[in-house]
Amino acid sequence: MISKLSSYTNISPHQSSRNGSKICKITPHHMAGNLSIETCGNVFQYREASSNYGIGSDGRIGCYVEEEDRSWASSSYDNDRQAITIEVANDEIGGDWHVSDAAIESLINLCVDICSRYGFRLDYDGTPNGSLTRHNMFISTTCPGPYLQSKFPYIAEEVNRRLDGDTPAVGGKYRVNSEDGLWLLDEDGEKMEVYSDGTEVEVLGNGYYMYGYSYYKVRVLSDGSEGYMAKDFLTKVEDPQPTPQPSGDFQVGDRVVVSGYATEDSNGGGERTADYGGNPNDPDDIRYITLIEPGAVRPYHISVGPTQGDGDRGWVSAGQIRKI
Repeated sequence: MISKLSSYTNISPHQSSRNGSKICKITPHHMAGNLSIETCGNVFQYREASSNYGIGSDGRIGCYVEEEDRSWASSSYDNDRQAITIEVANDEIGGDWHVSDAAIESLINLCVDICSRYGFRLDYDGTPNGSLTRHNMFISTTCPGPYLQSKFPYIAEEVNRRLDGDTPAVGGKYRVNSEDGLWLLDEDGEKMEVYSDGTEVEVLGNGYYMYGYSYYKVRVLSDGSEGYMAKDFLTKVEDPQPTPQPSGDFQVGDRVVVSGYATEDSNGGGERTADYGGNPNDPDDIRYITLIEPGAVRPYHISVGPTQGDGDRGWVSAGQIRKI
């Protein structure tokens, strides 16, 4: 099996069977070089090593060993027979062996895809017992490099957050939560405009990973500008809760004239089931109260006939009905 996120395949001959082991770990490595996914795949054709996937600094993903097979990556048979291994390019050579934001975001997306398909979460406890492991847990090596290793706690947290469904609902409203304001960035991460604390935005979807933060793609409601804002400084604006209606003096069996629309449930949710004009001379606007739920947003259930089940039409509030 190959992840749908992979755009390139070059299967290495250097691989083995997992011998029935369940996939329950992920091991990111660094390439110790700024290799493209094509170059990395070519290296694994002749070098007696391999990984299941590779990620370039541009964020593209390649596959070198299909998931059902064990790569030769981590100097640990026990780890590699349980793990999907991923080589990640370095956009800076030496020092902290920096990894690009695009590569980090692709790594997170690939981890989410793997975890969701194999049914596990990322547990990073700094030991080989966790489900997110490192090459230098098994042999003396700098891999995965200081920079990528420092991101392991964040990677685990972000992957689990996305697995839990903590992704923005398109069209959801958020508010800037930063006393210093928050920059709106363009698609290349360049600053466009800073917006003050309390500015409301509409989320258009997930964006990218940049400057150590994950970003939402947003539209600023005040001026229509579109760009990217760091999600850690955005707070979701909750929809106001409807006010419960008193049950008033109405009773089951009352014949009433109805105005406005009825809904599927007594809290105002679901589809609109009918619309009424409030005309006492129009038989289609005359209904019976067949059930009352005191304290509900729409406490009165109306029907065509005097009993529930006799042409049910949904729920309305006290302000929509009057006795006749």
